[in-house]
Amino acid sequence: MKSYKTLSTISKSKNEDKRYRRSETSKSFFDFNKHLSILSSGSILVVLSLGEKFTSGHQFTAGMFYAITAFVFSIIGAFLVLGVLSFCTDGSILKINDSVFLLFGFLLSAGGFIGGMSLLASQASLLVR
Repeated sequence: MKSYKTLSTISKSKNEDKRYRRSETSKSFFDFNKHLSILSSGSILVVLSLGEKFTSGHQFTAGMFYAITAFVFSIIGAFLVLGVLSFCTDGSILKINDSVFLLFGFLLSAGGFIGGMSLLASQASLLVR
């Protein structure tokens, strides 16, 4: 005898599939921001440990300060995203406030990391001269 899927079974499996995809997307986004915060904190440590060797002028010291500040903003943004995602582990749809916090945190963390790396690259080019 053939087994036919009923409409409720089909809709239930579609809902479970959507929830699973949302959960996996949230996990990936969580891991991305976790790694970004680790990279930013590691960059701060590298700048602080190697900064003493290369500080020859006030311009370079100010650039290092701005780079460290950008990395701190990156860590704050990543922690904001991690905090919002930690409360949404069941794969449910995020509320509009959560989405705004996620967007703000992501832009802050990615922008801070890219800005900090750009500042370090510009300071490295000053050393080459």
